Amino acid sequence: MLEKMEKNAILYIWYDNEYGYSQQVIRLAKYISKVRRYAYY
Repeated sequence: MLEKMEKNAILYIWYDNEYGYSQQVIRLAKYISKVRRYAYY
């Protein structure tokens, strides 16, 4: 969740120190960098 207040931004981060968190970080990094996995059959 991101809140914008004038020139400041407050970012609320959920952290559970488990597999799910690691997967979300990887998914977000791929989304930001626009990495796509192509499958060739």
